[in-house]
Order: sequence, then C-alpha cells, then structure tokens
Amino acid sequence: MKQCCCPPKIIYVFPHPPTIDFSKKFFPKQLQEKYETEYWDIGPMLGYNMKFKYDLSDEHLKLKEISGLFQLYTNLKRQNKQTTVFVIQITKMLNSLFFYYLFTVLKLKTITLARGYLPNLSRAERPLTHYLRGLLKLHQLRIWLWHIAYVSITKLIPIKNYDIAFVAGKLAESINLPQANKLVEIHHSDIDISINDEPCYDKLPEKFCVFLDDFLPHHPDFAITGSSTINPEMYYESINRFFSKVESSTGLQVVIAAHPKALYEQNPFAGRLIFFNKTNVLVKRSSIVLAHASTAVSFVVFHKKTLLLLFNDEIRKIHPILFNSMVGTSNLLGCNLVDIDSHRFVDISTFKVDAERYNQYMSEYLTQLDLNVESFPIIQMHLQALFNSESSN
Repeated sequence: MKQCCCPPKIIYVFPHPPTIDFSKKFFPKQLQEKYETEYWDIGPMLGYNMKFKYDLSDEHLKLKEISGLFQLYTNLKRQNKQTTVFVIQITKMLNSLFFYYLFTVLKLKTITLARGYLPNLSRAERPLTHYLRGLLKLHQLRIWLWHIAYVSITKLIPIKNYDIAFVAGKLAESINLPQANKLVEIHHSDIDISINDEPCYDKLPEKFCVFLDDFLPHHPDFAITGSSTINPEMYYESINRFFSKVESSTGLQVVIAAHPKALYEQNPFAGRLIFFNKTNVLVKRSSIVLAHASTAVSFVVFHKKTLLLLFNDEIRKIHPILFNSMVGTSNLLGCNLVDIDSHRFVDISTFKVDAERYNQYMSEYLTQLDLNVESFPIIQMHLQALFNSESSN
C-alpha cells in the first residue's frame, strides 16, 4: 500500500456546537497532541439551531458549521479517506439518512463513542398505554413515522457500519452490535471523569445539597422533537419553594449543578449558587443529591450518594416520559420519588443508599472495566490501528 504524506486527522461531527462538557467527554486536548482536529456542527443542515454557553478559546479546534448537504459533500471530498477518521455523534434517523449515505458512498472511516447510554426507563407504564398516549401527540407520532421510514429505506439503501463503536456497559453493547464492525469496551464518560476526579473547589459551602439541573423548561431537545414543556414561571416557583423547605429542615444549602446546555440570562433559582461544569465535584462533596431524570445520575451511583427524584403534577402530565424515567430510576436504585408541591413533610434524613442496587446499575450501564483502567489509552490504541488500516468499506 502506498504511504500517504497527509497528517492524520480527527473530525468530530455533531448536531450542535460544542457543549461545555465536550472537552471532558471526547478527549480533544489529548487527541490534538497527535492528530490534527476539527469540529463540524451539522445542526443547521439537520434543521437544528442550538447555541450553548461554551468558549473554544482554549481548544485548538477548527470549528466549522455545515448548513447543507452539498456543503457537507464538498468538505467530505476534500478529506483524505486514508488518514482521516470521523467521530460521529449523530442519531440515525430519517433526517440524517443522507448524511450517513455520503459516508457509505465515500467509504470514510467512522467511529462513535457510545458511552452515554442509560437504561430505557420511559416505559414504566404498560406498553399499550404508552403507545396509545404517544399516538395522541403529533410530535411523538412524527418521531415514530420517521423511524419506520428510516428502517424501511435502509433496507433498500444499506448504510455502512461504524468501523468502531466504543461502548460502555451491556446496554451500549447490545444497541451498537448491529451498527459497528467492531465493539471496544470503555467506561461511561462520567466514570472517566470521576476516576480522574476534579480538584477541590473552594467556592463551595462546607455542607450542601446539590440539584442536578435538567434545564427542564427550556431544554433544546424539546424544540427538536416539537414537544410542549412546562410553564417556566410555575416550575421555578415550585422548585425554589421546595429548595427552601429542604434548606430549612436540613440546615444544608442547596446549590445548582447547571445543565451543560443551559443558558441563564438571570438566575432563576432565587439567587442560589449555580456552577457550570462542576457536576462531579458537586456530587462527590454533597450530602444529598436532588434531580429529575438527569443523566448525571451516574455520578451519584459512582460516589454512592443519597438521591431524591423530584416531580409534580405538571411534570407528570406534560412530560410523562421524563416522569416514567424517574419511576424507573427509583425502581432500579431504590431511591425516593418526592412531589415538590406536596404539603406533607419529607424527612430526608431517613433516605439511604441501596448499595447492592447501585453496584448492579454500575456494572450494567456504566462500565464493565476495572476502575484502574482509563478509557483514553484504549481509544488511542484502536484509533491508531484504524489509521493504519485500508480505507473503510
């Protein structure tokens, strides 16, 4: 095989600009030491327009926005297929079909980091009830029809597998087995963050509860799926009233671990401390964790913290999938569901960690590797082998 003089390149392809936790979950700084790196935001091409609070000034990434299929094709054609690997984090659905088709036609090398999967808890109701309820919601019906159309079309127009799927846990393994030529086990991203840990943060109170913010009234996923959402004013009034009760009954200050996609022009949590990009250290040093259905529950499991899952009638009615996820998480971890609008006193001090269930959750969904092993060396070894291989088929 003729050697190519082009330097090896990593191109991240995402449906949005880099989020605040991108550098921790996808190793851009480590990869930049050996490879040229770029970041392509194809959100505009897919019909998304998301902006997040993130500063790329400390990342030597070339940021490129792709707004159309022809622009994508032109940029893909410019890449050397032998020395370029694409890290793709795009859901396979109808609006991304032609995106994946281009990678198939051009025979480009692709990997995905499938390590953000958590258990599918949204079907805590009976499946038929869930199905019938979904049919009454046009956005849910549209998603199902898109999925059916995608599956039908890909039977006629095959889409290439990822060359490698880096997976965390048995769930990620089973989901990606049909989509990848090779599966490589790594940790869930939150486990890597927890293992490497963060230094102590001196701006934290001595003792506190942490709330894992879901950016619930304004999460951009609601815009993507066309979902309705809860009333922001009513939500923040309820959640802040509940936080005040917690602070009064426990003597612990409530602080906020902001969602990475959150944009707050004003503090909606009644002046409480809001921290971005500090979720792991906040959970580690907290006495109690409050949440809705945050994916950051993995930090809670790793650090064996008491977890309270918060809901009210509005959340249950308008976001039944979210509520069902809370019910499922409660069943899996043995943690408590708390109605934030209830007038009944909740004695938080009686809530405990079910260590056996936490350990089971860890092995099923977060990692199957020894905790003394880190993910990045594994990824780097397999990336190098992929660079040395022939062009993808």
